[in-house]
Amino acid sequence: MKLEKKLNEIKKYIGIDPEKFGEEITSLRKMFDSPDDIQIIDQFIRSGMEELTTDLIEFNKEVSVRSQLAEISKIVSFAYIAEHYFNKTRAWLHQRITGQIVNGKPAKFTQEEIEKLNFALQDISKKIGSTFITQ
Repeated sequence: MKLEKKLNEIKKYIGIDPEKFGEEITSLRKMFDSPDDIQIIDQFIRSGMEELTTDLIEFNKEVSVRSQLAEISKIVSFAYIAEHYFNKTRAWLHQRITGQIVNGKPAKFTQEEIEKLNFALQDISKKIGSTFITQ
């Protein structure tokens, strides 16, 4: 029980302070050296690595959305997209594009919202493409 408590205490260092995390794990291995304890520590490290991998995958998705929209943001009004297609504010859309922390976690698009965003971009593209100015 003491080991699990200590593991929960150092969990906060995963992905934030790798050096401190490593020091804590080394210290734990010295304090708890039975085969069962080592197995618990190793499982803890594995689950931390899986968590980091998941976070990295999510981060790459966010960066991908942001980079895909970089040039479009210079051409199209995101305020218009947010209001007309999502019934939300520009800030709401910006939070998802940039992955800002909202309520303690990064804001991101759901799959349905990605589909709606793609529809909005295509719809705007059609509107622009069908516009022809005459005098």
